[in-house]
Amino acid sequence: MEKRPYPENHPTNIWIEPTNICNLRCDFCFHSCGVMTRDKGMMSFQVFKRIIDDVKHFQPRVVLHHSGESFLHKDLFEFIHYAKEAHLTVGLTTNGTLLAREDFRILSTGIDSLNISLGGTGEEDYRRVRTADDFAVVKENILTLASRKRESGVKIRLCVNVVSTKYNKDSLEDFKEEISSVEGIDDVLVRRLLNWSGSVDVRDLSMNDSMDVDKKRRQHSLRRRLRQTLGGLRPRNLCKSVHQSAGILWDGTIVPCCIDFNGTLALGNIVDGPFLDTWNGKKMARLRKMLRSRRLTKNHPICGPCRFGPQT
Repeated sequence: MEKRPYPENHPTNIWIEPTNICNLRCDFCFHSCGVMTRDKGMMSFQVFKRIIDDVKHFQPRVVLHHSGESFLHKDLFEFIHYAKEAHLTVGLTTNGTLLAREDFRILSTGIDSLNISLGGTGEEDYRRVRTADDFAVVKENILTLASRKRESGVKIRLCVNVVSTKYNKDSLEDFKEEISSVEGIDDVLVRRLLNWSGSVDVRDLSMNDSMDVDKKRRQHSLRRRLRQTLGGLRPRNLCKSVHQSAGILWDGTIVPCCIDFNGTLALGNIVDGPFLDTWNGKKMARLRKMLRSRRLTKNHPICGPCRFGPQT
């Protein structure tokens, strides 16, 4: 029997979407392009409670974020408290504009980690990416949060990330050095732009688009030679998401991964039955099998154009 590379009885990470509403319209995001077609809404506490009660026995890491700004949800802190009462590890990703909500009360919720997307290395860079003028506000929120963390002694992992673009490539290292030097901030990450499975055109911002033509040709030639040389070998499956994580949208819809912002590959709904019945159900099994066998085509709505999936 072929040994499975991942345990498939339950995921280790679950992305829970408090809301798919956002207060920003970033240039690289599906919110600004009008491609999110599902209804906007806020997760009810009843649905959230159902999720936590259903998954707490296998202790996944819970991330309160999927396709919106979680701080817009009025019950966010209650969500965190309930998940922590179930002894779950809880993380949150935010754009940082609303961090000062209720005087930085987020620090007293018991949350384990907070990932703040600053969006740019400076005001001009931030404005280009976020199409907003909140850089100074977000940066000050981050510095205040780090200061309050130090003063209170609370154990929370603070991470700041920024997307790399062809406009900020020369300022990224200085930015990382500046933010990393702030006591209380644990990590600074530079993220690549996503095209959300081909839904968003990021070529105007992409670092790759700023490469000179000769370099692109050399890379393409190298990839072609590698495919010819390794053509007889079976490439490993690069997609870990379908084995390790799942997303649950604000209305309870279960999706295979965080890239599926529209619920295109909806597997079921948490209100209709146990989560693990869906996680180990026929739809998920077919998707995993398809990824392992590499029978996906570029026309697959999510996995085909995804840069995280198997490339043929």
